[in-house]
Amino acid sequence: MRFITPRCPECGELPWGTNDTVPCVALLDEQPDGSFEYAGETAVLWDDQTNEGDVFNAVSLICREGHTWISTYAAECEEVTR
Repeated sequence: MRFITPRCPECGELPWGTNDTVPCVALLDEQPDGSFEYAGETAVLWDDQTNEGDVFNAVSLICREGHTWISTYAAECEEVTR
C-alpha cells in the first residue's frame, strides 16, 4: 500500500504502523458475597479491530515517536509526497 502522506508531518519518520483500536473485555469473577473482582484476564475482540481513520479512504498512521496523522491511500497513478 502507498500513502499520500507517507512521512510523519511532525518529525519526518516513516510510519511504524497503523493507529488501530482493538476492543477488549476485562473479565470479571463473581465473589461469594455477590460482588465482582477483575479476573486478571482480558479477552481481545480481534474481529472488531478498526483503524482510527477508517472513513473516506483515510488511514491513521503512527510513527515510532508516537505522533499520529491521517493520510489517504494513494492510487497507483497519484503523486506521493516524499
